[in-house]
Amino acid sequence: MTTKSAFLRRVQEVALQEGLDLQGDDRVLAVTGAVFGALHDVLTPEESRAVAHDLPTPLERLWQEPWENSWLAQVIARLRGPKHLDQDDFYRQVARNGNLPDGTAPAAVKGVFTALRETVPAPVARHIAGELPLPLREIWQGRSASADLLLSHEEEAPEGLVGEVPVGEWTSFLAGLSAHYQASPVRIYVVDPDGETFEVVSHMPLIGMEPENEPDGVRAIDVVVGETGGMHPEHLLHRAERPNRIFLRVNPAGYAHILNIEQADGSKTLVRFAA
Repeated sequence: MTTKSAFLRRVQEVALQEGLDLQGDDRVLAVTGAVFGALHDVLTPEESRAVAHDLPTPLERLWQEPWENSWLAQVIARLRGPKHLDQDDFYRQVARNGNLPDGTAPAAVKGVFTALRETVPAPVARHIAGELPLPLREIWQGRSASADLLLSHEEEAPEGLVGEVPVGEWTSFLAGLSAHYQASPVRIYVVDPDGETFEVVSHMPLIGMEPENEPDGVRAIDVVVGETGGMHPEHLLHRAERPNRIFLRVNPAGYAHILNIEQADGSKTLVRFAA
């Protein structure tokens, strides 16, 4: 059984590896409570109780205290439902409630996430992951969320996992993938409807990927590569027009390998990652 002290030591250990010293019981308890409180905000009250039910008894009270002891917090949670916090909002809330110095919230979050993920049963850990914004999901899972098994379609292949990204998640998924692999070298290929492949970008740093939306769907997905620093930064824009499906292949280690954007005219844009 995981004890409260062992859990808090694990939080301290991971946070210290990330550059944040949480020595002192009061300090690590305050930070853990701040992260738990933010997690309660992205879960429904029922989901929070389900997590509590699956925690070892010594940790159940630690999980419940930031939320259960406030009658007003429970009433507000029922009225508004779960918050849709992005990564920055989540970090700001943790920093404010945990009284953390600027820039240290990510280390605190990683420490608590790691300790909690290692404690709860795997089905509960997967459920919590599914409720988190993509960049936070990466931290929760302890690896790149490009290997997210919660994608709507998945199949195993010798090269790793292939998953289809649901249309409604394109914006958040591409934002998270871009943030994770920003400045990493990529190659971009175009496959025409006849199957002929052309390399259009060779080994350039990724800047970002973003869908261009219009009222009746997505007009294009813009993939921007190049340099952003220096006196004369240069970049290239590749547009995948009229996309209708997006697949991601990850290697067995869980890193993005190829992003496949299928287009309405039968062509494909392939973004190949170095990792």
